[in-house]
Amino acid sequence: LKQTSWFRPSRAGALRNFGPSIAMAFSAHQDERMLEEMREVPEAIDEKAAAFAELLRAAEHVVVFTGAGISTSAGIPDYRGPEGVWTLQAKGETHRVRNVDMSATTPTPTHMAIAELLRRGLVHHVISQNVDGLHRKSGVHRDNISELHGNGSIEYCSVCRREYARDFSVQDGSRRGNYHTRAHETGRRCLASGCPGALHDTIINFGESLPPEAVAGAFAHAERADLIIVMGSSLTVSPASDLPRCTKRHGGKLAIVNLQRTKQDGQADLRLFCGADDFIRSLMRHLDIPIPAFRLRRDVALWRATDGVVGCAALQSNEPATLIRRCVLYSGGAEVGAVDGEEDQVIISFAGANVAGRAVRAQIEFYGHYGEPGVSLELPEQVSLRHFALSIDLVSEASWSVEFTEDGGKVPSPDDILPGKGGAATAQAIRRPPPASQGEEDMAGWFAVQPVDDCPHTQTDVAACETCTVDLNAPCGTCGNKGENMLCLSCHQVHCGRHVEQHMLAHHNETGHAIVSGFRDLSFWCYKCDEYIVPQNPRLAPFYAAMHTAKFGTPPPFVGGVAVQGGVAQSAHEAEEAAPAAEAQPTEDTSGWFAVQPISDCAHTQSDVLSCEACSVDLEAPCGHCGHVGENMLCLACHQVHCGRHVKQHMLAHNAETGHAIVSGFRDLSFWCYGCDEYLLPQNPKLAPFYAAMHTAK
Repeated sequence: LKQTSWFRPSRAGALRNFGPSIAMAFSAHQDERMLEEMREVPEAIDEKAAAFAELLRAAEHVVVFTGAGISTSAGIPDYRGPEGVWTLQAKGETHRVRNVDMSATTPTPTHMAIAELLRRGLVHHVISQNVDGLHRKSGVHRDNISELHGNGSIEYCSVCRREYARDFSVQDGSRRGNYHTRAHETGRRCLASGCPGALHDTIINFGESLPPEAVAGAFAHAERADLIIVMGSSLTVSPASDLPRCTKRHGGKLAIVNLQRTKQDGQADLRLFCGADDFIRSLMRHLDIPIPAFRLRRDVALWRATDGVVGCAALQSNEPATLIRRCVLYSGGAEVGAVDGEEDQVIISFAGANVAGRAVRAQIEFYGHYGEPGVSLELPEQVSLRHFALSIDLVSEASWSVEFTEDGGKVPSPDDILPGKGGAATAQAIRRPPPASQGEEDMAGWFAVQPVDDCPHTQTDVAACETCTVDLNAPCGTCGNKGENMLCLSCHQVHCGRHVEQHMLAHHNETGHAIVSGFRDLSFWCYKCDEYIVPQNPRLAPFYAAMHTAKFGTPPPFVGGVAVQGGVAQSAHEAEEAAPAAEAQPTEDTSGWFAVQPISDCAHTQSDVLSCEACSVDLEAPCGHCGHVGENMLCLACHQVHCGRHVKQHMLAHNAETGHAIVSGFRDLSFWCYGCDEYLLPQNPKLAPFYAAMHTAK
């Protein structure tokens, strides 16, 4: 995870010569010891499950972190096990990879137990790397889960951020033949009033940035957790693998349940080698909590409008979803209408049925992935709205259990679909501030992931560089790419990074050289420690000085208490003695620090910015709607403060209500225009006073 990569948009065609699955084969275990699966004896499993139960009871905020290993008993292969997808891919045995229709899979005992622990308040949040959607099928509400890699049955609007749940894979190109892997477009459009947005899947392919909202929520819960339980994950892929470390850094406990070794076993307070289902059955027995059986659930609304139009909608988490394949309407024993549900349809309407004041019956067929039967639902003539709760045990029952309430709640509409919580959401820029005028600048707070001060490989894998220059336009030595490249600090070769063709990763796998620097964000990464390293590190500071000079035309003022002059290190005291009186410097071009390139101006700066020649900004001002403090934004037209998209989206609601276009972010001091869908440079004359005030406050 680069300094800004949480908020970096995915690049179309990022993996030009090979697909995401080939790229992920690089992440297969290279060490045979890491590939080995081990199972502890039943007595040890039971003993450790009892210890897990005690940790769970004592904790105040518990996070469960899940990987592919918890879904193998549902028939879904894992990734890095002996028969895992990436393991077989790396061996060239792609033909052995099992193809599974995830739409037909059902939650495992582990999924059901986690949902029950959430319901009882013993677990407080789930973080998952899985795209199979089984957590949501088990009953976990979307507000209680961070799906870091997306969900195969969820798509979202690229404009208004609404989410749409489908009872099929939204990536299934055979349905319409126009799914574009790189653009993530599914070929469907948003149904909300006045919204022209194209729908995108939420799946994160290898080399693409994770959804900012999901990542931010996951790290917030990991920081707060006093216990994080990892199940079924080898903790191989960053930034997800940084979450347990985050909990440990903040004083929490780490428990790991996995058949294979992980790189964080040494940090675990409790470690168990076994399958997820074996562990969870023992844990729930010690907690004296039964694991509920999976019941397929469907909520359906059936209503009659004043003009006699009948509507039918299937609901998921009380929001319209595409779950109905066909609906036939009957009245007085005769068929009065039949509708085959479209793949983008969330409400089925019988506009010409002419059944005003008459009882109706809807015969509904679902998609049938699970072999579930249809259902017949009735709306009496004197009732205008019924909400039906359907459930069925797919193993032991042949028909749905039906419960209903009458005239309760609101008739569903597409506009009821709330803004999405995840998916490949629009990138938010995170940028370094201008260099500090004096003393050592603390850059650590500007990293999305906290870097370490040092690691053992800075002594063994960094070729000394006292005075050096770096050509940031040097091409990748393998493919010739320029720009998104990295420098190996051991042999000084240049190769492209994870957003292009992954050739630096291949170079590391071939040579074992551990430490590299990134040309785009001037970061330092150790492959062997799976950590970022601060640029103030004495072994890295000369490289940082050279890259900073190449990028901005001037060395950084101080790196780790050392002033850099032409790449030659000089103590801060010596630099102060030798330095001439400070002169006013031109405004630094900070645009290179944006993950998304901002524009210099837009039409709305003249109409939607209330002048501010000399102003101050309170960065602790609460959201005017919900009172949240911190991740807020300032409307530059009316100077109201509301929370941003990582909280409750009240600034977006303010924009929709007032039309005020331009806002500034308290966290990253950025400027955004809702009207143009663009970031703006802080040097813009209309914005500069606000930027100065916010920078001073921060």
